[in-house]
Formats: sequence, structure tokens, C-alpha cells
Amino acid sequence: MRRPLIVTFLGPSLSAAAATRAVAGSTVRLRILPPAARGDLWRALSLRPQAIALIDGVFEARPAVWHREILGAIEAGVAVFGGASMGALRAAELWAFGMVGVGQVYRWLREGVIVDDSEVALLHAGPENHYRAFTVPLVNVRWVASQAHRARVLDARQARALLAVAVGLFYQERRWVELIERAARTWPLATREAFRAWLPTAPDLKADDARACLGAAVAFASARVPRGIAPLWRAPSPLVQDRLGVCDDGDGDDALLASVASSLGLQAPAAPAQGAVRQAWPGLNGAESARRASQRALADLLRDRAQLLVPGAPARRRS
Repeated sequence: MRRPLIVTFLGPSLSAAAATRAVAGSTVRLRILPPAARGDLWRALSLRPQAIALIDGVFEARPAVWHREILGAIEAGVAVFGGASMGALRAAELWAFGMVGVGQVYRWLREGVIVDDSEVALLHAGPENHYRAFTVPLVNVRWVASQAHRARVLDARQARALLAVAVGLFYQERRWVELIERAARTWPLATREAFRAWLPTAPDLKADDARACLGAAVAFASARVPRGIAPLWRAPSPLVQDRLGVCDDGDGDDALLASVASSLGLQAPAAPAQGAVRQAWPGLNGAESARRASQRALADLLRDRAQLLVPGAPARRRS
């Protein structure tokens, strides 16, 4: 059986090399894709992943990843995890529908500590420069201020001043040099020097949350009988089936079912004989009957996967 596949959408939050190191030694395969835009999760379903780790996503220049495509992935039996950036935003919005949120940024959003999407925004380079960050996201400043206070590098007033300056800056202008220059004007010289010396060792919240998100996806995909994810009990909609590739070529061959079964960790059912197909769907023939057979087999596979995920779940009657 092929190793389970995790698809992750990644950019400035964590480098591809760091993501690869984060899953090293596990039994999964990792496919790293650029920050997600609208439609990218639909397209990722054609890869038949066991799980998706949504971390980074785009906005402004392109439409952001759509809630419905995340729900479609969950409907198709794929576990979707979110954290750090766009993934944390969407998980905070869709946790009640089965998306799994991971990390501090997600917890802040769920608890109402932060309510503005711009908290995770930053300016960064393109793929040719490995999405290198040019500015600092507000969530990172918030975390650094709290950790500097905990480490007694800043007192409570100084930590609040640092955060207040960051809140007042547009995300494309928020850089550490500017933040320190504005916030530290009233700090003692010793405090300014101590903070500058400590800052390179400060935690990178979005990177830590990205690793945690990948770790959760790896733990799920590596489990023999995954737990904690409750998929829907119905067969996927025609729209989701189409994105899975079931309706693309209409040939319904054994390779398609074997591929789907492998991605779900199940044994593919035997392809129905043409006579059985015609008996089940009178009037159908050729590619159309094969396509219907593939759709039915896929629905059965996903139903069986749901029973594996949550032992004792009600079986769906074969129609």
C-alpha cells in the first residue's frame, strides 16, 4: 500500500525545507503547494490526499480560498487541518463543520482575542524568492510582546506600547526596525539594547503553528485507524465527485477505483460486470454505465472509510 499523502499550502509562514524536516521520519508523503487561492483545494482533491494542511493563503491580488471547497474536501473524506495564517482563519470559521484548527493563532481567533483577518497579513516575496517575508504579522508582534514580558526583557507597559505601535501600522509597513524605533523612544537605553539582543531568539509564532499543523496532519494520516475526525455520512455530492476525477474521463476502469481505495487505505471493490451494471441501471451502456459504477463504488468506499474513522457509526444502506 502506498504511503498516505498530505497536501499542504505553504508560503511565508514556514519554508519548504523546514516543512520537509518537520515530517522527516514519518510514514507520510508530503506535497507542498503554494499559498492557497480560490479553487486550489478543489484541484488538490485530484491528488487523493489523506489530509490537507492549510497554512498560507492569498488575498487581495487573487480571491481567497473558498469555504465551500474546504467543506467539499471534508465531504470527500479528506481531513482538513488549519493553522498559523489563512488556515487558522478558516478553521476558526469552520471548526463546527469538521475542519481541525491547530495552534495559538487559531486559539486566539476561537477565543475572540483577535477578530481581524489582518492580524495574520504580511508582505512577502514570490515563489522565486521562497516567499521571504518583508514585514511582520501582527500575531507575531503580539506573541513576541507577551514572551518578552514573560522573560522580563520588557515590563508590562513597554510590552503594551510595542503592541500598540504595531496595531497602528499598516501591515505592509510593519517592520521590526520601525516598531523598535517608535515604541522604544521612551524606554531606557538598557532596555532597548536588551530587547534588540533578545529579539533574534524570540519565537516565530506563525512558524511554530505551521509545524504544529503539519504535525497534526501527520499524526492523523499515520494512524492505522485515525480518530477524532467525524466525516459526513452521505456520499459526496456530484460537484465533489467531479473534483475527485470520477466524472472526468467516464471510463470507470479498475485503476480509478484502485487509486481511490489506496488513498483511503481500503481495498478496492471488484469492478462490477457489465451485465450487473445494465441490470442495476437499465438503459445505460458503455462509458455512462461505467461512470455510474465508478460513482457508486466511490460512495461505498467513502462510507466504509467513515465507519473506520468512527467505529460503530451507522452504515449507509446501499441503494
